[in-house]
Amino acid sequence: MSGEPHRAGLARRRRRPEWSARESAPIRPRQLCGRDRRSPSSSQAPRKSGTTALHRFLSTHPELFLPAKKDLHFFDSEAAIDWSAPTAPLYETHFAGARPDQICGEAIPVHLFHEPSLQRIRTYNPRMRLILPLRDPVERAHSHWRMEVARGDEPLSFSEAIREGRARVARYWRVFSYVERGVYGTQLKRLETCFPREQILGLLTGEMKRDHAGTLLPVPR
Repeated sequence: MSGEPHRAGLARRRRRPEWSARESAPIRPRQLCGRDRRSPSSSQAPRKSGTTALHRFLSTHPELFLPAKKDLHFFDSEAAIDWSAPTAPLYETHFAGARPDQICGEAIPVHLFHEPSLQRIRTYNPRMRLILPLRDPVERAHSHWRMEVARGDEPLSFSEAIREGRARVARYWRVFSYVERGVYGTQLKRLETCFPREQILGLLTGEMKRDHAGTLLPVPR
């Protein structure tokens, strides 16, 4: 493969419904049918950091409700939405099956990296609780690169992609941000300007694999 990435593939993956829902943003209190509910939670992990596994694990917890569809892409939507006073009736239909005593949540691997998403989430629900699975940044970058190669969007070798290919990030940040998404310090500092630390739970992907029940024990609290 050579040249620019397959543009049809990029265009296909960039298209999102206008109501498109964010990574892991659950329903805010009193949002569903006027029912009072506990503060929602949201997984904000970088891509290829374990959000699929986390979604699967959390979906089995009786106190939590996650929609069957992962990656709703509401808060990183490129549609014309008034984020000063966002309303999301179609997004919230994904959580209509939740019991009144369940915490609603979702998982998606872009919000931590996409700065506008964090600000939009705070506007939507400042009480949101955020779960951050963090993977070794080198392993994460290589896994991300392999995924883009498999999709036909990456023509470069891994070494080329993280050197010469870095100039593509500004234009195609969703696809080629192999290194940037692993710079956790910058992203966590940005996150803490939007949410207090007591609403943030960090999880190491390796620990979650070894003992996912023990690692996820604090989640519903």
